[in-house]
Amino acid sequence: MTSTSSPRTRRARRQRPEFSLSDIFVLVGGGISDGTISFWALSSTLTDMTWRDCQAGVQRACEEVQK
Repeated sequence: MTSTSSPRTRRARRQRPEFSLSDIFVLVGGGISDGTISFWALSSTLTDMTWRDCQAGVQRACEEVQK
């Protein structure tokens, strides 16, 4: 008697996703641009807030602006 495995008991092989070089460039470039935009938005917002605090008379803010 020969043993045959049914499709249920046989383990299906997973196929690896195929990535092209352009896909990798898009992912890396997107990550870099997202990080750059986030950094710029945060730093410019904090700088604007510090300027406003200095204009409102907060001494520590004025000291930070002068640096």
